[in-house]
Amino acid sequence: RLSQLDLVMEYPRLSDYAAHVKSTRLPVESLRRFVLDAGCGVEKVNLWPKRREDFPVMWGQLLENQAVSITSSGFGNIEINGCDKGDGLLHLCEYLTISRENVMAAGDNLNDGPMLRFAGESVAMGNAIDDVKNIAKYIAKTNLEDGVAEMVERLVLKKFDKREGTSALSFCHNPPQQKGWSAWESKSVSALEKE
Repeated sequence: RLSQLDLVMEYPRLSDYAAHVKSTRLPVESLRRFVLDAGCGVEKVNLWPKRREDFPVMWGQLLENQAVSITSSGFGNIEINGCDKGDGLLHLCEYLTISRENVMAAGDNLNDGPMLRFAGESVAMGNAIDDVKNIAKYIAKTNLEDGVAEMVERLVLKKFDKREGTSALSFCHNPPQQKGWSAWESKSVSALEKE
């Protein structure tokens, strides 16, 4: 009998990813029984519909449940989480006392949406899906073209260097107790703005 992990291998162009998933997951007969027996909580659930046409139906049904976060990092999977990347970034900013305006985030798939909506500077990778490109303030080159590095240089390092007497490194380790960058922010990145 094939497990769901075996079915992942059937997705085209995913053999490396599928092999990784298969080697790092533990198939169980009953998730409910496993959680009850182990006495642990569930951090995340990944679903791969057996048939691609089932994906939108499952997605729609799961979206009706407001108690969990539903997303996908691609590859035709559905991820059910108790929180999302936006929540994680919010808590990190609170812990480091950094305002969201002083945060840059980059992403390429649905699971990055909440994080991009939260960040003051949001960047979609050139290889991102259209939904992510529509959320982001900027579109970078692809991952393979060092798009993140270029955007960090243009949006973060140059802005920090404009702040008199503060290097980017010291600014990151000693965040100011101010609300944003507006007093010294340069808006000269228009060439990078999405079309």
